[in-house]
Amino acid sequence: MYFASGYGYAWWTGSGTKGNYYFANGYGGQFIVVVPNLKLVVVATNKWSGIGSSVADQQWMATMNLIMSDILSAFN
Repeated sequence: MYFASGYGYAWWTGSGTKGNYYFANGYGGQFIVVVPNLKLVVVATNKWSGIGSSVADQQWMATMNLIMSDILSAFN
């Protein structure tokens, strides 16, 4: 699944079934996702120190899937 369609000022942009969203991700698995239509901000942290890049990539995708699929689907 591909989440971003644009980038600027350290934020990624995209759109989905719940409207436009913006997200930033930081070192070690830190995430901020903002969905203005829902008046929603989701913050997530992970601990990715000492793991390889392929595992980090898998965990990045799992975290974004959790936020974009599971959490956002709970909002009307």
